[in-house]
Amino acid sequence: MSSSAGREPVPASSQRRSLGVVALTVVLAALWPCLWVSAHGSVSSLLVVGNENAKDNVVLYHDFPHGYVFHNQGHDGGGFYVIAKHPFDFRGNARYLDYPAYRYRRILYPLVAGLIGPGRGDGLVYALAFTSLVGVALGAWALSRMPRAPTWLPLMMVFNPGVVAALFLSVADALAAGLVLVAFAAMMSRWRHRVAVACVVGILACLSRETAVLATLSIALWPRLRTR
Repeated sequence: MSSSAGREPVPASSQRRSLGVVALTVVLAALWPCLWVSAHGSVSSLLVVGNENAKDNVVLYHDFPHGYVFHNQGHDGGGFYVIAKHPFDFRGNARYLDYPAYRYRRILYPLVAGLIGPGRGDGLVYALAFTSLVGVALGAWALSRMPRAPTWLPLMMVFNPGVVAALFLSVADALAAGLVLVAFAAMMSRWRHRVAVACVVGILACLSRETAVLATLSIALWPRLRTR
């Protein structure tokens, strides 16, 4: 049968199986932050609050007076938490961020968490974790849409080192990875507006993590692409 009209429709059973694997991927990925919290006995451990004199500690110690404190300088999750509390308070947040311009280059991750979560505390940390899992879901779905992708391929999101670290540390890598994969899945599809979709999603990826610009620019070099 001619393929000029596009690919043959995917059987409903195959679609259900793919969605099931995507859902399983998200559930398994959620185990990483759950295990981390269980090991340290506090949801605040997902922010990796350090005991050294970091600027964001002023906010973190106030919001989590009994939270878990690591014996190091902490990690970027604290900065994302500060921004998520008041995403558009640039001047106010600058007092609690080591490099405000650098932190705000990854605004999409804390912005989404701040919009869906409460103003502070454990609930906002959960919102950051949920946003990362949205990235896992997007990446898993994109992998399931790749040409001739095996059914188990989405599960690779669970074992991607950058994704695992993002789920432990409340950083933007999982969301950025998911968006980049969606951009490439769009380019490999037969969607009518695939280039526009890929560009928009690629821009969102760049707003999650600036290194995604390398993947986004590669779309402009896509074989047989008429406009760049």
